[in-house]
Amino acid sequence: MRLETLSTVMLVGLGGLLVPAEAVAAPRALARVVKRGETAAGLARRYYGQPAMARALLLANGLDGLARRPPRLRAGATVTIPTSWSYRIRQGDTFATIARDYLGDGAKAGFLAWINGKDMRRGAPAGHVILIPALVKARVRRPMTLKKLAARLLGSKPGSKAVARLVRRVRRYNALAGEPKPGKSIWIPLVRLRLLGWFLPTMLPRKDPGRLRRARAALKMARADLRAGRYLEVALALSPVTGLRGLPRSLLLSAGRLLVTAYVALSRGARALVAARAVLALDPGYRPDPVQTSPKVRAVYLRAAKGGSAATPKVSGN
Repeated sequence: MRLETLSTVMLVGLGGLLVPAEAVAAPRALARVVKRGETAAGLARRYYGQPAMARALLLANGLDGLARRPPRLRAGATVTIPTSWSYRIRQGDTFATIARDYLGDGAKAGFLAWINGKDMRRGAPAGHVILIPALVKARVRRPMTLKKLAARLLGSKPGSKAVARLVRRVRRYNALAGEPKPGKSIWIPLVRLRLLGWFLPTMLPRKDPGRLRRARAALKMARADLRAGRYLEVALALSPVTGLRGLPRSLLLSAGRLLVTAYVALSRGARALVAARAVLALDPGYRPDPVQTSPKVRAVYLRAAKGGSAATPKVSGN
């Protein structure tokens, strides 16, 4: 299962242009070494502000969080702190691609739309913020109804609305008609495992399972825009992509080369030089084809190879 957390959208300057930067996204699980005296309830209080989420934390680490007397965490052991989070739908997303990226199964698209009150038939509305639940796996070791399981997991009364909601979610996610059988494992989608806000910018590394898919889509669109002479659209689409980590070198090279051409056409000489240097940093031996590349674009690569100043005068045309 792949994990991520909260996403936000920012704007950055592009020589007088505004470019949407890639949303900040991070793995949805922290790795944490248990200190002497720490308990699951203490960690749940610290990270979620809810000690009742201790049982979910235990389940996420392969421990029997559903036992009447749940096990204790062992000092020195590394535990994961799973999280639920919000996701802003991007252009081109579908509930199937989002479910595949963040729930590990595109077939859960209907569940993802349902839990967020969306109509699958209308598609995933770009710009809308949806909830991605944390998934914890529980093995039912003894006869137990879903209502009892949910009540124990949430630390709530069996007749509470929160328990009823979780029962419905578990049934729908696992396609359960009756009660779970002892010895079987089920997935429990939880929305209450939200990290306290101050952990988000300081403790989570950036990594987004859907990043590669979106970068490839942006590159495909940018190629079409370049052929049509829509150079501004190329810059808007690819500037965020070239700043991402963890993408394949070939993709970054393709994006960088398109950016150089677009910046030259937009008379952004300094930006073109920066993009050319990035291309040469990835591929020091790269030289543009003199037949298929304009002299002005080749001149930018030549300056970049010679260490030309970023203050190079603007060039025009393509």
